[in-house]
Amino acid sequence: MPVTHSHIALPHNGQAIDCYLAAPEGGGRVPAVVMASSVFGVGEDLIELCHVFANAGCLVAAPDLFWAGDKGPLPRTDEGQKRAMARVADRPHALEQASDAIRAALARVRSDARCNGRTAILGFCFGGPFAVAGLADMGCDAGGSFHGSEFEDQLDNLAKVDGPLELHWGDADFALPPELLDRVRSACRHNTNCNIVIYPGIRHGYTGRSSPAFDPAATENSVALTLKMLDRLRT
Repeated sequence: MPVTHSHIALPHNGQAIDCYLAAPEGGGRVPAVVMASSVFGVGEDLIELCHVFANAGCLVAAPDLFWAGDKGPLPRTDEGQKRAMARVADRPHALEQASDAIRAALARVRSDARCNGRTAILGFCFGGPFAVAGLADMGCDAGGSFHGSEFEDQLDNLAKVDGPLELHWGDADFALPPELLDRVRSACRHNTNCNIVIYPGIRHGYTGRSSPAFDPAATENSVALTLKMLDRLRT
C-alpha cells in the first residue's frame, strides 16, 4: 500500500513539537497510532516501523518526545548514548515533556479526517510505559509496548485497564528482571485482552535495526501480533 509521509509541527503552549506523520494513500477512515520512541528519538529505526504500520492501513504519528531539550534523533554511538542518557537523567521532567508530546500527537491524529476515532500508543524502551498510560489516562483504545522500561511505575495502571494490550520483552532484557515480570503478570491477570510475550534469548532494544540487539524474527512477530490487535480498532 503506498504511504505518504511528512514532518509536521504540533503546537504546544506557543512552541512547536516536531512530529513524523505517515499515512496510507487512498480514502477510508483508519485507526491512528502514536509511536513513543526510545531515548534515541525518532530516527530511521522508528521511521521504518512507522511505514510498516502505515503500509498496513494506520495513520501514524511519531512526535519528538525530547522536544523541550536536546531534541531530534541520536545515533547509536558512544556520544549518542551519552546524550540519550542525559535526556532522561531527570526522569520526572523527561516523562512530563514526553507526555506533552504524546498528547499533542493524539490531538492531531484525532482531528485528522482520515482517523476513524480509534487510537493506540505503541511504545519502545523509554516510550513503552506510555502504551499503558494511553489506556489509563489518555483515552486510547489499545496499546503496545516493546522492550519497555520502568514498568514498575505502571503496575497500578495495569491493574485498572482492560483494553487490548500487547506487552513484549526478551528474557535477556535488563529492563524486565524476573521479579518485575511476575509483578506485571499479576497486575494483568484480570485483563483478558492483555497478551504478554517473552522471547527467549532476546535482549533490550530488539526492534531497532541499528541496535546490536536487533532480532528480525522477534520484531516480525511483535509487529504481526500488534497489527492483529489493531484490526480490532477498525470497526
